[in-house]
Amino acid sequence: MTEEKETYRGNCRCAAFVFEVTIPKIKEVEICKCSICYKKNYAFLFVDKKDLRVVKGSMEDFTTYTFGEGIMKHMFCPKCSMMTVCTHGKFPDQYVVNARSLQGPVDIWNMPKTVDPGKEHKPDYVPPDDSDLPEPKAEIEGESKIYHGSCHCGDIRVKLKMEPWRHLDLLESTAGHHQPRLVERQVLDVRRGRGEAWRAVLLQALRRLRG
Repeated sequence: MTEEKETYRGNCRCAAFVFEVTIPKIKEVEICKCSICYKKNYAFLFVDKKDLRVVKGSMEDFTTYTFGEGIMKHMFCPKCSMMTVCTHGKFPDQYVVNARSLQGPVDIWNMPKTVDPGKEHKPDYVPPDDSDLPEPKAEIEGESKIYHGSCHCGDIRVKLKMEPWRHLDLLESTAGHHQPRLVERQVLDVRRGRGEAWRAVLLQALRRLRG
């Protein structure tokens, strides 16, 4: 007996790209532990290309990012930076859809998750070097620690000086983006490489955090 299909609508954060997938009811998603999926907090669905319909925008408008052997092409909106769809070289007839971009009803938080040990794929991801960045100028009373971060390709690198994070609360919003901890801008040293767009996205996020 053929399983009944349902139609789910999804979009990037700014809704420049809107799509629909008509597939069997979503009962589980896939979580990958590779370097980029971990950073972006993806939850994946593999869907046949024939089951995805573009409602607004075009996949040709996406910015594409790939790394390593280039097996996966991560396609994201150049306006809001959200990734909605990937292609996978080993599955040419399918799209990899970011389930967090679906409008619902998809209860990702409570449904079963299949874990892909992507972290074990070779070659190992090497975080971008930030030894050329100056020390943040913030004066912290008492004990302090410098945390290092970056976008995946290293165009944006940060050093964050603050009191040590002894307890870290991680929050997720229903909009598909995790909420970073509030920090004061003066403790953050940001350097850009080629990616002016990434710098703009980061600074916009900081402005939103500061209200």
